[in-house]
Amino acid sequence: MKITYKDFLEIQKLRKQGITRNEAVLKMKYTQYVIYKYWDMPEDVFLKEKDQTKSEYSKYRDVIVEIINENSTLPANVIHDRLKERVGAENLASMNSFYRYLKSLKQRMGLSDKKVSVRQMVEETPMGEEAQVDFGQYQMPNMYGGVNRVYFFCMVLSYSRMKYVYFLSEPFDSLTFAYAHELAFKYFDGRPKRILYDQDRTMVVSENCGNIIFTKEFDAYRRTAGFEAMVCKPYDPDSKGKVENVVKFVKQNFLEGREYCGIDALNNQCLAWLDRTGNGKIHQATKKTPRELFVKEQPKLIKHHPVEIDLNKTRVARVSDLYYITYKNNRYSVPPSKCKIGDKVKLEIEGNALNIIDVATDKKIITHRLLQGKGKANIEREIPIDKNYFNKAKEKYESSSVVVKFIERIEMTKPRYLKEQARLLHKIEKQYSKDDIISAIVTCSSENRFCFTEVLSELLIQVGERNLKEIAPKRTASRYRKLANYNLLTEADDGLI
Repeated sequence: MKITYKDFLEIQKLRKQGITRNEAVLKMKYTQYVIYKYWDMPEDVFLKEKDQTKSEYSKYRDVIVEIINENSTLPANVIHDRLKERVGAENLASMNSFYRYLKSLKQRMGLSDKKVSVRQMVEETPMGEEAQVDFGQYQMPNMYGGVNRVYFFCMVLSYSRMKYVYFLSEPFDSLTFAYAHELAFKYFDGRPKRILYDQDRTMVVSENCGNIIFTKEFDAYRRTAGFEAMVCKPYDPDSKGKVENVVKFVKQNFLEGREYCGIDALNNQCLAWLDRTGNGKIHQATKKTPRELFVKEQPKLIKHHPVEIDLNKTRVARVSDLYYITYKNNRYSVPPSKCKIGDKVKLEIEGNALNIIDVATDKKIITHRLLQGKGKANIEREIPIDKNYFNKAKEKYESSSVVVKFIERIEMTKPRYLKEQARLLHKIEKQYSKDDIISAIVTCSSENRFCFTEVLSELLIQVGERNLKEIAPKRTASRYRKLANYNLLTEADDGLI
């Protein structure tokens, strides 16, 4: 009968205490034969015997121990590779067998794969000195059988553990984040000297060895409000553990089992819960309610002068390379014909609509319905300029038979490039008048130059450049200029000018 390593140690303990074998039989659950077998057995002999019955890797025990002693932090796959390297064995047992054997071997050697974090008590923060802030989110059932995700802001005063919580139905951005601060300072009737944050992109652009770059909006707000903002290190529960406990407390005590009936109703319910439980329940660490300690801390808070925050303030976005802008983690398309990649546009909220406006001309580009949640896209594809555009062009220029015949000639001679020709005509019409275009087409028709690139070069000769960069990219525009100069020289050689 085989026994466990723990029982083997217990037998050896009884032997060292001077207890006889027969007395050990009465104390242990094993038979007399088992006790006698292991009574005088050395520990290393027992371990080798146990390894041989447990794993095929037991015959390599000494080699594995040697590898571990050289570097006890090596991961299991590296130890396995070093084992193959030293013993020259290719057909070893499976990796799962090795993982199990290595785990038991390390336990017997007093080693562990788990890294145990050492947490210590920290000094109590002075009154009015510090607050901690963090975010949370939670999925709540609604009255229609669906689910609503809510996002909440938590601020807790480090000394008294006085809490404030504010909910939104959408993720926080820099403006709503600052607005939540204003509500918290109003709730506390003052503000602390400094506030500790997690490294969230709502407020932090980047961090490098303590050099913090805040977002433009949050940096402007904290300077105006006057408090010091500190960012804690990643994976450091000691520095921000108080607010993390608050986030967990809100989820488990307030939100659990509650039905969503609207964001305003939820905030009102939360204020009642804060008065009743959140700030009225005895805290495990202080043995007092946060409200009791807040009576002492409140006079130490700095008087806060409210900062006006316009939540409907116009935001500015930049058009991406796929012709969309991002607003509150959702994407909204913009028509390529009305803006270029990299252009800045203004975003204005009007009820449940998002207006995208050209910064340069202050003209509305497109209106989208606001999306709820995040990671969604509202895409309205612009009707493409294709060969059907020529049908509209014929109707537009029907008074000029020369233009109609010019387009028909292009349709006949360049059937594979009708889309490109139509797009070029569409861009030309944006920069030149109808009369100028007709004049240029008449000239090109008389010289058998049936192509809208020729029309553009003729316009450059007759009228000059009118935002040529809006019609063609830089390199293409250069080719049009060279073509115009060539046509101009040809006309001079022919004695036409």
